[in-house]
Amino acid sequence: MTLAFILSTALLFHTLAGYPLLMLAMARLRPRSVRKDDFARSFSVVLCARDEGERLVLRLENLLNMDYPPDLMEIVVVSDGSTDTTDDVVRSFAQQRVRLIRLERPLGKAAALNAGVAASSYPLLLLCDARQSFGTDVARRLMAHFADPDVGAVSGRLCLRPASQTAAASGVGSYWNYEVMLRDSEAASGSVVGVTGAIYAMRRELWTPLPPGTILDDVLAPMRVVLAGKRVVYDTDALAVDSKPVHDAGELTRKVRTLLGNLQLIQLAPELLSPWRNPIWFRFVSHKMARLFLPAMLAGCLVTSLAAGGWLAVLGVAQLAFWIAAIAAWRFGWQGFPWRAMAGLLLLNAAVVRAWMLWIRGRYDVWDKASSHDANARGQGTRP
Repeated sequence: MTLAFILSTALLFHTLAGYPLLMLAMARLRPRSVRKDDFARSFSVVLCARDEGERLVLRLENLLNMDYPPDLMEIVVVSDGSTDTTDDVVRSFAQQRVRLIRLERPLGKAAALNAGVAASSYPLLLLCDARQSFGTDVARRLMAHFADPDVGAVSGRLCLRPASQTAAASGVGSYWNYEVMLRDSEAASGSVVGVTGAIYAMRRELWTPLPPGTILDDVLAPMRVVLAGKRVVYDTDALAVDSKPVHDAGELTRKVRTLLGNLQLIQLAPELLSPWRNPIWFRFVSHKMARLFLPAMLAGCLVTSLAAGGWLAVLGVAQLAFWIAAIAAWRFGWQGFPWRAMAGLLLLNAAVVRAWMLWIRGRYDVWDKASSHDANARGQGTRP
């Protein structure tokens, strides 16, 4: 039992702290720089929307106001079976380099992205959603990375500034800060595993149409870039700001969707699990796959420590007390540290369990709106 406890603890430590510390050390000791310049490159914005209505007016104005030569940028808006004023809004911007691609019925984000990329005119793509807003320097910052021929894609940073948030959701927000640090370290030492779907750019020649029903385009697309031998980097100064109110139910739904997407990747791209085909296999497994087993690791630590007895049993009792407090913090919405962090960790583990349940049943949480402004809007798909 002691050996089993040590093994469970080692796996848990690697997933939560060991791997991030390793990436941080590599970024400091063996940094890989990116060559950048100020040359203005032509690019196509691809934005997918479904029933965004007047919200889209502000978003298109935001994109058009970026500090970039207007003749080197086009905006392709894919209306995924919209039934409101979305199409009319896009048409009203037709004189400002904005084009509408309409899908007559809702096909999902993967199909919408495929249609938008197919209709784009320029060799570089900037992919984004309808809800967030960009800083005026986003295009300039992202395009500068393509001066380096080894860079195939670059992600910007999603900055969460919620108008309101509950305790557990706030804890998940703290987790996002941890994720930003990890991605920055990965990029500084090589390639990041995945990008931020709300703000990333890539070379059009490296885009491969996404399979229908793909949940995580922002992991599958950049990992294909890595498989093609190019780097995926991260620019923490290229900001997309999201001010959507954050609540527990919406955050749970969002995390379940993300984790379910990681499970789906195993079926869509099994080559990602091959150390012979995936140049960043260790990073992919440590960053994306290991998190799918966090509840099992924690349960292993708990059961083995209690069964071993002695001083290890004390650790087991301490973990039980932790989870009881976390349940209370989530249930009663306790604010302040450490309650938010505890409730957030509980929410994340609940999302992992829920994702596994859906995956085993062959049911997928499919994208409904590009902006995801309704965090509870979900569709069901079948296993690909």
